[in-house]
Amino acid sequence: MEAETDSKRTTADSTVREVVSRYPNTGPIFLQHGRMFRARAGELYASYDPPLTIREYAAVNKIDIEPLLRLLNAASEAEECARKTSAEAGALRPEAKRRRDRGSAEESGVIGSVGRLSGAGHGGGHAE
Repeated sequence: MEAETDSKRTTADSTVREVVSRYPNTGPIFLQHGRMFRARAGELYASYDPPLTIREYAAVNKIDIEPLLRLLNAASEAEECARKTSAEAGALRPEAKRRRDRGSAEESGVIGSVGRLSGAGHGGGHAE
């Protein structure tokens, strides 16, 4: 598991595009720290190609790379944890469905009770 985590870590050589594609929640981090494009002298429009590496992104925006990598890796780990938790919760859902299907609300008398309560609240007061 540790090797799998290390292979997914964001490094200085990862591209901004790869990181945001794999971990969308890192997008705001990039937006907060600067531009994600190159502005070349003599060109009218900004260029997104070739994609910036994290090292180039940090240099373009004059920020320290180590704190940036810590932020990006923390965000990506949080997203991985959320995905894993969501997948585990999804694996539990079939059992909950089976329990629900074993006895419907109508069979258990819940719907009949609700009908009696709603009738009583409207002046009827008569039990079925």
